Amino acid sequence: MINITNKSADILLNLLIPIKDLTIEEFGKRRLFVSFLSILLLPLIPFSALHLTTGNAHFGIINSFMVIFLLSMIILQRRKRKVDYLYRLTMFIVAALLFFWIYSGAIEGYASLFALSFTPFALFLMGKREGMFWAVLLFLTSAAVMMNPPGLELHYAYSMKFAVRYLLTFAFIILFSYNYESVRQKYHKTITDEQNSLKLAVQQLDIENRMKTLAQEELEKHKTQLEKLVAERTAELQIKNDELQKSRDEYIAGEKKFRLLADNITDLIWAADMEMNYIYFSPSVEKMFGYTVEEALNVKLASWITPESLNKIAGVYLDNIELDKAGKLPCDYSIFIEVDQVRKDGTIFPAEIKLSFIKDDNKKSIGIVGITRDLTEKIKAEKEKEAIQSQLMQAQKMEAVGILASGLAHDFNNLLSGIIGSFNLIEILIANEDLRNREKVLNYIKVGLESSGRSSQIIKQLMTLSKKSELTLITIDINQSLRHILDICKNSFPKSVILDFRIDENILYVMADPVQIEQVLLNLCINASHAMTIMRKDDEPQGGTLTVTLTILNSSDLTGQIPAGSLKFKKWLCIDIADTGVGMNEEIQKKLFAPFFSTKKQDEGTGLGLATSYNIVKQHKGFIRVKSEAGRGSVFSIFIPCGKTDHAQPFVKHEGESLIPGEGTILIIDDEKSILKVADGILHQCGYETITAETPFEGIDIYSKKSKIISAVLLDLSMPGKSGIEVFHELRRINPHAKIILSSGMIDIEAKQKAFEMGVIGVIHKPYVAYELSAEISRVLKTV
Repeated sequence: MINITNKSADILLNLLIPIKDLTIEEFGKRRLFVSFLSILLLPLIPFSALHLTTGNAHFGIINSFMVIFLLSMIILQRRKRKVDYLYRLTMFIVAALLFFWIYSGAIEGYASLFALSFTPFALFLMGKREGMFWAVLLFLTSAAVMMNPPGLELHYAYSMKFAVRYLLTFAFIILFSYNYESVRQKYHKTITDEQNSLKLAVQQLDIENRMKTLAQEELEKHKTQLEKLVAERTAELQIKNDELQKSRDEYIAGEKKFRLLADNITDLIWAADMEMNYIYFSPSVEKMFGYTVEEALNVKLASWITPESLNKIAGVYLDNIELDKAGKLPCDYSIFIEVDQVRKDGTIFPAEIKLSFIKDDNKKSIGIVGITRDLTEKIKAEKEKEAIQSQLMQAQKMEAVGILASGLAHDFNNLLSGIIGSFNLIEILIANEDLRNREKVLNYIKVGLESSGRSSQIIKQLMTLSKKSELTLITIDINQSLRHILDICKNSFPKSVILDFRIDENILYVMADPVQIEQVLLNLCINASHAMTIMRKDDEPQGGTLTVTLTILNSSDLTGQIPAGSLKFKKWLCIDIADTGVGMNEEIQKKLFAPFFSTKKQDEGTGLGLATSYNIVKQHKGFIRVKSEAGRGSVFSIFIPCGKTDHAQPFVKHEGESLIPGEGTILIIDDEKSILKVADGILHQCGYETITAETPFEGIDIYSKKSKIISAVLLDLSMPGKSGIEVFHELRRINPHAKIILSSGMIDIEAKQKAFEMGVIGVIHKPYVAYELSAEISRVLKTV
């Protein structure tokens, strides 16, 4: 049924394009021209009738005019040989029609989708330059309508979402079509040149064949005459011999042409008799196998291929010999076999052999001709393609992990807010009470806070992995961070691990987030310790040496290693963390930084440490290199750009700080009851009056009634029904000077920056810590 439809379409197009002797290019353009206009006519005809009958006269008249115009263009191109002016006129009118559809929002705006097909039509019909002009013209006018509407009566209001997606799609189609047309024109020119060369060669061969035919006719004529007049026409016999010599010269010239072809192709051409005794090799045998042509003629079949391939080719050969004897093989039959071939030096490489039988006039096989092709590069290319696909799959997995991390972080932080905040409040309340076992109770609270803190750190690792964490880059002395890590290692690592931290006496400045860079250093030191202790076998001695060294390098020392986005940095700090542990093989090193990959036991590692470290260093514009060998230890090298200033900024941690008192009324809007209770309790301890709202709608209602007595609003960023940003705008409409603090467990740098640009004057992260919340509320209330 499909074939019948295709044939009917071809017959109709041939009737509409009757001019003969058109080039394939011109015929294709006319075919596209007629097809595209016919497709436009399909909706135009019924819509014209519909608009005229329903009273939409101006739409009906425009559509009717377009029907008449398009039909006229189809008829005119049928009669004209030169149609460039018709093409340009049509491009103008069609572009105007499509613009009118976009402007008027025909078919509820969906008519604008017809314009997306205009770009490939314009580029193929008019060529890449003029076609690009028409496509860009329609794109710009469409963008002007969608993005900056003039507000006329016929204008249709497109949503911003639709406009952006539509224009991005339009731009992508323009770029893709332009690239495709450029490549198509390039190859069309190449093919045309090749066709002209082939035509010239065919003409030359035709002349040669005619000359041969004439020569043969002359020879036959002279032969007949010589048979009749041998005695009388001896002179003519000499002429005949001369012409025979000419034919021989032509034959030799033809043979030379064949040898020239065989000598200059990379594939190996060879021939053998039916007993597989070689009788010919092309010169490429030396490049492919290392034999000269003379040596190759004396090499037996078994020396060319591996034993397994010999059995394979022998079986195929014998099967085809039987078919040939039975007369079941056509004259042009060929066999393709993939085998492993052996070079003169003994190296093995994959190859493809095409075998064909040489037949005599009686169709009897008298020999074999073969073409051998080296498949090494082809297989290499396929492996590279598989490697690229594997990398793409890994990137997709990383993206999925990031999405999972963001979701977990939001829910987990809400739970931790209730836990940590409650512990803070209990700690504050107990401090003011007279209890007998206060120290024990406070100790239990401390354990709970530390456990919650560790849970919060896991969430930060997940957020770092998903690239949602916020960096606080300041100029620090890396030696201070190393001293801090050394103290931790001394207090927590087994005594069997010898610590050799070669801290530089000079101050070494880097731009870094001190918390996160210390997390990287600690992760790598812990891994090094594990490699020398818990990862060793039971019968191996425990312990080893953990060495940390610092080196300043110039960018010239790292040629080819620095990521593209970090080439501007001239000075680099290299931190080498080396151990004498179990080491790793190459297979493990390939998967080393993948999330959740771990060589430790299930209860000894999360598989997040190295993945997190990798992303932190990458966010610092740096990179990590690993050298390792199974059984001989590992060296992890961290490369970070050096800082530009001469003074390190102090990094202050707020641990165990007292609450900052204050006064006023704070409205707390959060959909989590536990977080409401914690925030309410902390702020009451600070001296504030509080009003709580469990939904965004309740919060807006309360603020509209009590905005005059409310000093500030603590607003959750993510809530059902209305987002925190939407609630922020509602509150600002009620009071343009409202002091609003956004709270979230997963706000990233970009979102935080946008919030400040909108007018938010404070952002606090969940889970709440009592001191941090009191400090942020106090700071916001002091702002003017």
